[in-house]
Parts: sequence; C-alpha cells; structure tokens
Amino acid sequence: MQPADATLQVVILNLFDVMLAATHVVPRVETTLYTGWSSSKSAAFLQPIILDNIVNFYKGKVSGPQHGSIGLASYGTHRCVRQF
Repeated sequence: MQPADATLQVVILNLFDVMLAATHVVPRVETTLYTGWSSSKSAAFLQPIILDNIVNFYKGKVSGPQHGSIGLASYGTHRCVRQF
C-alpha cells in the first residue's frame, strides 16, 4: 500500500527541517585539530547561513500550486497504475 499524497508531502517538507538541523551538528575542524582550542560550545559547531527565503522557495516547490505539487507530479504514475 502506498502512502497518500498528503502524507508524502508532509514527510518531504519535514526532510528540509531534518537537513537543516543536521548541518548544525557538524564539528568545526579547529576543535579536532587543536585540542587546546578553548571556545564556547556554540562555536564548536558549524553555523551555516541558510536564508529562510531559500528554504521556503524549495518548500513551495513541494507544496505550492504554481510550482506543481506532488499530486500533479504523480498524476501520470497514478494514471498508469489505474490502467493496469
């Protein structure tokens, strides 16, 4: 049984948040190379700058009607399955 389009859409949208969270747990090279490095815990990890409008643009590609949602993208697949 395949998941509903809405469920798939929620999973893909949550994937963006998981990827963003994963980028904040990458340790800085300096903390590994220089064991005497004394800095705060927040400076020990990379803090990438990923703008919200970039993330929202790609989230809109998944869920936005003007960019094509999963339902529209999978229309041909559903049609083929119904045929057979």
